[in-house]
Amino acid sequence: MLVEELYDIALVSVTLTSSFSQLYTLALIIWVTPKSMSQYRYFLGLYTFMDLAYSFWIGIVVTPRFFFPGTGCIVQGLARDLFYIFNDNFGQKYGEAVIRSSVMFWIAIVVLIITTQDYCLIYRLAVVHTNQVFHDFLVKKTVLIVTFICGTIFTYAIAVPGSSEINEILQRYISWRIFRRKA
Repeated sequence: MLVEELYDIALVSVTLTSSFSQLYTLALIIWVTPKSMSQYRYFLGLYTFMDLAYSFWIGIVVTPRFFFPGTGCIVQGLARDLFYIFNDNFGQKYGEAVIRSSVMFWIAIVVLIITTQDYCLIYRLAVVHTNQVFHDFLVKKTVLIVTFICGTIFTYAIAVPGSSEINEILQRYISWRIFRRKA
């Protein structure tokens, strides 16, 4: 990982500060939050954990250098180091797969953060709603899990590239038998 400019130093320092504050918040959620907030506590903990993963991933693993006003970036973090390791030892296709997978995982973390935040809002609506039947329906664990999974799938369908692009990446960079086409 290259730390050579003020941008890199600022990004790493913000990442470390953010990570420590999120770990402290996670400890408060686990040990201090009252038991009466049991289900909402899980949402808060999941959101804080996903935010911690996002901070670590963007600040340490990817460390992007954006092209303004363009829409691209250069990966400067640990993913870049892994790119060179895989590129030199296993070939160019595996090095590029490391970079692509690190960016796709970055998108996946963002999707999970947005989905968790949305369902925190739905849970808050259920708690303050005056209709008891509606409230009891929305706070059931099975309903929460099913809606969370459906919302995540819906958000992935919007945020992640289409299936043709994913199939191309899998066929091009991963040499598993499962993804090979039969002649």
